[in-house]
Amino acid sequence: MASMSWKERELQARRATILLAAGGIFAQKGFDGATIAEIAREVDVSVGTIYQLFENKDALQTAVLEEKAARLLAQVEVGTRTLPTEPGGAQKLAGVELLFSEEHSETWPGKTLDRRAREVQSKRRDILAAAARVFLEKGFHAAAMADIAEEAGVATGTLYNFFASKEELYFTLIEQKADELLLYLQMEVHSVPSAIEKITRLIQAECSFFEANRAFFRLYISTRSGFEWAVQEDLGERIHGKYAAYLDWVTEIIATGVQEGVLRTMEPKEMAQALVGMLNASLFEWTVACTEPCPEHSRRDSRSNGQGQSLAARAPRIAELFLKGAQRP
Repeated sequence: MASMSWKERELQARRATILLAAGGIFAQKGFDGATIAEIAREVDVSVGTIYQLFENKDALQTAVLEEKAARLLAQVEVGTRTLPTEPGGAQKLAGVELLFSEEHSETWPGKTLDRRAREVQSKRRDILAAAARVFLEKGFHAAAMADIAEEAGVATGTLYNFFASKEELYFTLIEQKADELLLYLQMEVHSVPSAIEKITRLIQAECSFFEANRAFFRLYISTRSGFEWAVQEDLGERIHGKYAAYLDWVTEIIATGVQEGVLRTMEPKEMAQALVGMLNASLFEWTVACTEPCPEHSRRDSRSNGQGQSLAARAPRIAELFLKGAQRP
């Protein structure tokens, strides 16, 4: 399968971002209360951009539901979620019943939260968006709750009605970004047929996501060692569950490759750890070392250490190194 161009990957990343925002707004306001213009403002694109990807709001809603169904089914397949059960213990069918359970009813047409709930959720989203801007501009330690309140247009006391501390606010942003990453990876990989292609697409997608969110991940890397031990432990516990689910998902992909006979007969969990370790090391080094924008002239020599290269350019080499190894044939 021919690899996607950078423009195609960027388009898919934008589509994933729009779906994520649309799902959130549908959850807050219901299908009837949400507008395309509001979703466009949330992701900072023009209304026309959304209509280039989705014919109308109905098509956007359908895409949100399809993505949610695919993600839920993928979670069931890798054991991170159990199917709901009917009275008496009978398991519901996956698919329509799972998607349209009460837990996910916020995306149904005509489902609208009450005005107070909409206001609270909208204000919380505004605060998180303001906090992200302030943290990126000033850094975590230099930013103050008063700065975030001013950026969000609310009183400082209002922030504490939503978040107990600056750390809690920051950790919520990190968890959201982790969820966004996992959602994007699942969307990119789900429809790919073979294990080898899934691994290659996974590497490409994760590199693209980090490249698009470099400033945020640099912020995270620069602050994670500056917290008190108890705070670090709290953050670690909150992120560990997401990381464990991600590693289990990668393990399942690799186990499929072993079953297909296209990967060596080794412990899939160990191979998944090796792949994720390779990928994380490269992502970390690039995120810390690369200056923005990466100069074009530094991309000429693929034998260089790659500090000036885009992550997209590194992805094929990471895939080749994992799939074929470093030893000469």
